[in-house]
Amino acid sequence: MTSRYAEYDGKTERAFATGNVQMSSPDSQLVTDTIRLDRKIQQAYYNSFGTITNKDNILKSKSGRYYINQKKYAFKTAVTVTNPKCVIKTNNLDFYDNSGHAYVYGPSTITSKTDVIYTENGFYDTKNDIGKLKGKSNINYNNKKIEGDLIDYDRKKNYSKAVNNVKITDTLNNMIARGHYAELYRNIRGTKNDSMFITKKALVSTLVDKKTNDSLHLHGKRILVTGAPEVS
Repeated sequence: MTSRYAEYDGKTERAFATGNVQMSSPDSQLVTDTIRLDRKIQQAYYNSFGTITNKDNILKSKSGRYYINQKKYAFKTAVTVTNPKCVIKTNNLDFYDNSGHAYVYGPSTITSKTDVIYTENGFYDTKNDIGKLKGKSNINYNNKKIEGDLIDYDRKKNYSKAVNNVKITDTLNNMIARGHYAELYRNIRGTKNDSMFITKKALVSTLVDKKTNDSLHLHGKRILVTGAPEVS
């Protein structure tokens, strides 16, 4: 750790540093104005806005705490994580430096070029692009919105799975699908190639006439919706 000014108490093993503080580890570097370090409990914390840079991510927050043994950052207030694949914004984030695993709590968004994820209790693997979302969560992409009590998401495979109180809204095709289990495969060639499988009290409602507001309702034990044959 380097800084313009520092104090260290050998009895309590506590340090105080201020003025362009830089704390480096093999995996990352923290830059902030003021930091306190407790060597007994192996924790460092700051309340003066900080930026952490590692191989894959740039993390910024108003305050944070670093658990040295666990290589874990706990961020509070105005947290932003930026990497080439996505941007995470939240007010409460736990981030593990060596694995790239991020845990968000409270209203949070994960935004990429292809979709926007909202969650209030979620896990995201920034290295492998895999997410697990709980509670009030949804995914928006290609004029579709996926909601469910539990959502698994794999961005590399363009795959999503939702469980319990599932609702899929397709504004492009004027369709709403409901059930308690669903799998969705997104085709990168276009929205017409997307496919959806839904079961457990499956219901698909499609608006067939906007003027009269008439809709077609399809019930089934299992329902599979696919793109048109000419584009599949």
